[in-house]
Amino acid sequence: MNAPDPSFQINVRHPFEVAQRVLAILAVLDRACSIEAAPTVDWVYAYNIDRYFSEAEREFYFSTTVSDEDRADFGWLTESLPPMLWALGYIEEMPKLDQRFALEKIPYLYQITNSTAQFLGDACLRHNDALSIAEEQHCQAHWQAMQPAKKAKKINESIDPDIIYERRYAISWLVGLGDSWDNVNLA
Repeated sequence: MNAPDPSFQINVRHPFEVAQRVLAILAVLDRACSIEAAPTVDWVYAYNIDRYFSEAEREFYFSTTVSDEDRADFGWLTESLPPMLWALGYIEEMPKLDQRFALEKIPYLYQITNSTAQFLGDACLRHNDALSIAEEQHCQAHWQAMQPAKKAKKINESIDPDIIYERRYAISWLVGLGDSWDNVNLA
């Protein structure tokens, strides 16, 4: 693994913004698991979490009925959490790229959602160098996962393309490679 290119400048998001995005994802995931409409809506409004929804997430979250397909699609947001929780120091290591992440693996999940003000107030990120290295690793893994089978190296067998896509999307957003969650450019 090469060191990050020193000419490449990242524009890391503010820790508060990253923490808000984690809360937004948790709210959307809660909606994906609920039959009833938006069970956490009071919490979302109390902490302005809806500001950090993408347009698609906003529509999904506030919809009174959602399809099983939408639930499954938005359920993939679970894979966006490891890079952000790692960057915030809530997990020591990101799960392997062939392993789905489970919400029950999040230490302090209860504290994050029940002591939201403290979670937001305590938010701080790992050093920019660590974030840059993680983004580069995800970039390389994403590139390898997208290679045709004939050209793929051995590592491609241990990468789930859906997992790396969601995690790369998150880490790229975190280091400022996209203006909004809707507009992250992974190409």
